[in-house]
Amino acid sequence: MKRWMFAMVIMISTLLSGCQSQAPMHRDAVDQLEQRALTAYRYGDLLAAESYLQQLLAVQSRDAQGWLLLGNIQLRQQRLHAAQHAYEQAITHDESLLLAHHNLALVYLRLATQTLINGQIQTDEPWPLLDALLRLQSPQID
Repeated sequence: MKRWMFAMVIMISTLLSGCQSQAPMHRDAVDQLEQRALTAYRYGDLLAAESYLQQLLAVQSRDAQGWLLLGNIQLRQQRLHAAQHAYEQAITHDESLLLAHHNLALVYLRLATQTLINGQIQTDEPWPLLDALLRLQSPQID
């Protein structure tokens, strides 16, 4: 009977210890995730960079620079709604990040353009606003 009770106590304590929240990540581990994310981004490995950023933001959700970089990755992949969310998070945590404001405006511009393109399919009439938005987004050659 004592062995059975002892086994039950061990099992319950093991289960309860597994339910505790994770310990905060050490600063070295956070720095390493940041460095890996930046390195992957610089080398164009957007999948790895995004993975590192997701890990980083899971433990450090107020990292405005992390949200900004995540938004940049998602914008480059044309995942506009995800990029919108990331830029909004960056601005929420640091309103002074002008690049986050700028890139959020780009997301809204692309969403508006996509909406008009979808509407244009339904008609043969020209839409001056769509033409203006497309010209605005085309590369300028001097």
